[in-house]
Amino acid sequence: MESWRVSTALIMIVMFVMFVIEGLLFGYFLGMLSPAITPLNCAVVTSCIAALVVVYCHMMPVDPVLRHYNATEVTQDTSPRIYGIVEGLAHKAGAPMPKVYVCDVDFPNAFALGKTPDKALVAVTAPLMDMLDDDELEAVMGHELSHVIHRDTFVNGVARICARILTTSAIVMGITSYALTMVLGSGSSSKGGNGGGILFLLMAAIFIPIILLGLVLCLMLPAASAILKFGVSRNREYGADESSARMTGKPMALVSALLRMENGCSKRNRFKRSTDAHLWITNPLGRKKRKLIDSILSTHPTTESRVERLLKLEEEINGTDVSEYRRLLRQ
Repeated sequence: MESWRVSTALIMIVMFVMFVIEGLLFGYFLGMLSPAITPLNCAVVTSCIAALVVVYCHMMPVDPVLRHYNATEVTQDTSPRIYGIVEGLAHKAGAPMPKVYVCDVDFPNAFALGKTPDKALVAVTAPLMDMLDDDELEAVMGHELSHVIHRDTFVNGVARICARILTTSAIVMGITSYALTMVLGSGSSSKGGNGGGILFLLMAAIFIPIILLGLVLCLMLPAASAILKFGVSRNREYGADESSARMTGKPMALVSALLRMENGCSKRNRFKRSTDAHLWITNPLGRKKRKLIDSILSTHPTTESRVERLLKLEEEINGTDVSEYRRLLRQ
């Protein structure tokens, strides 16, 4: 669990460094147009933008998500089974009791929302409650409660919005670099004669390589930020799986639940809001063959890799011999 926290912190630090690098590049390119603009000034601005992203994520409302998935809050009286499971887990973890919602959608899944444990909620879909037994449902809710306790929804939100801003600003920087190339070229050629041509060659030798470097970085920053964003999401899923397994003492129940959910989501459903895919415990689009790039840019680890980690936890926590189970899964 400690390595989980450290790795996530490192990813967020890298995100911040990327903002600073982008600010320095912006300052360099824009400084060609005005001496008042410096790389340091722009780096300060982009650092402030990164801080504002954190503030925005802390204030972001959850109501639109709940409305989209037709979520209804339930209580002990209206849905004693799911409410009692969440209440028992919250008591066991020493965490505040989150609000509990049931979503009226056609696929089995669950998610958590909220910036802090005292303002959080967990949600399940109606098909999930019909599909899982109490132990499996407890394991799933343990996973979601772990997201709440460790503020994963907040961290994922910061990573997602940072990636979007880095991508957009990198595109703007690429356009700026191209425009500067055109300005330098037209400015030199307008002087005419051999002197103008020589001046253009000198300026090209100095500035063009630097501008090309900026263009390369413009291409690299969006790709790197996307990889980091998905890395944060996958990292938090592994951590929540482990936390749930240790909280409930039933890693095998989560294994069974994950496999059932993946099969259920692989059947035809109407899920189309890909921007929300990271919210759910398993990919709401279900199982599909993954190429290498799909694995890198996926919001979720593969179910196979999650199951393997959980099997190791079953051996560690309960001393169970899972070799036969592994053999059956490979078949």
